[in-house]
Amino acid sequence: MKVLSQARRICGYQLRILRGNYKLYLIPVCLFVYMLNELIPIRDFLFSVNEKASPFLLPFIFNDVMLTASIFVAAMLFFIDAPFYDKYQLFVIMRGGTSEWVLGHIMYIFSVSILYMLCLTGISILIIFPNVCLSGEWGRIWTTLALTDAGEQFGLSFGVSGYLIFEYGPLEAMFLVGGLGFFICSFYGLCLWCLN
Repeated sequence: MKVLSQARRICGYQLRILRGNYKLYLIPVCLFVYMLNELIPIRDFLFSVNEKASPFLLPFIFNDVMLTASIFVAAMLFFIDAPFYDKYQLFVIMRGGTSEWVLGHIMYIFSVSILYMLCLTGISILIIFPNVCLSGEWGRIWTTLALTDAGEQFGLSFGVSGYLIFEYGPLEAMFLVGGLGFFICSFYGLCLWCLN
C-alpha cells in the first residue's frame, strides 16, 4: 500500500510538472486546428443539410489512416522526453524509491493517455459544433453517411461504417474506440519510456 501511495505522489508530481509545460496547451490547440482543417467536409455537409448530428464523430475519425497516424504522433509528443528526468528526479528517487519512481511514471503515462483521449473526444465534438445535438442514438446524419454515398460527394476523408452503426451502440463504440486509443497511447508512452 505504501508503494502505491508513493507512486501516486510521484505521478501527481509529474502531472504538476506537465501543468506548467507548454506542451499541455500547444499540442491540443495544434491538434484541433489540424483536425478542423481535415474535417471541413463534415462541417460543410452538416451546414448543407441543416441537420444536427449526435456527438459521436470520434469512432469514425479512426477510419482515416492519415488522420489517425497524426493523432497518435501528437500523443507521442507528450512522452518524447521519457523517462521524464529533470534535475529534481534524483531527489524524488531518493525519497520515494526506485520501484515507486518507476510505478509512478507508469501511472503518469496512463493518466496522460486518459487525458489525451478525453481531449480528443472534446475536440471531435467541437469540430461539429454548433450542429451537434445531445442524443444517445446515432441519428440521421451518421446513418445517412453510412448508407449513402453522401460522404464521397462531399469529399469526406473517412468512411462512416455501416457495420459499426448496426452492430454497436454509439456509447459502446465511443468506449471501445476510447479504450483502444488509451491502450495505443499508453503503449507508445511505455515503449518510449523503456527505450530512452
